[in-house]
Amino acid sequence: MANTKKIAVLSGCAVLFIGAGIIAAVNAPKPQDGTKTFTVTVNSERDGFNSSAEYTSDADFFGQWCREQDFITYSESDYGIYITAVKGYTEDIDNRYWWCITENGESASVGADSLPITDGGQYGLTLMQGWE
Repeated sequence: MANTKKIAVLSGCAVLFIGAGIIAAVNAPKPQDGTKTFTVTVNSERDGFNSSAEYTSDADFFGQWCREQDFITYSESDYGIYITAVKGYTEDIDNRYWWCITENGESASVGADSLPITDGGQYGLTLMQGWE
C-alpha cells in the first residue's frame, strides 16, 4: 500500500513538472522575423551620462545584438552574456554597480540572450547600484 502511494505521488509530480515545462515553452517570448528598428537608451547617473539612439538589426535577441556592438563589453556565462561596460562606463561590483536591461521601461524579465527584439521596441541599459 505504501509503495502504491509513493508511485502515485511521484507520478503526480512528474505530470506537474512536464506540464510546467510545456507552459513555459508555449509562453516563452518569440522573436520577430526580419529587420527590426528599435531604440536603445544608455543611462549612467553615476557618470552623468544619458544617450538614446535608434538601431536597425536582423538580430532576433538583444544579447545577439549586444555582441555585434563595439561599445558594449560583456562576459559569457552558462546563462548568456553579462554586460560589464557600455560606452566605456563599467560596472563596479565592489560598490554594487551593475548594468540592468530594460524593455519598454520595465526591467527585463529574462536575460539578454532570451529577450526578443521587437520592431518599435524600447530597450535600455541602465547602470544601477545595489542588489535590491
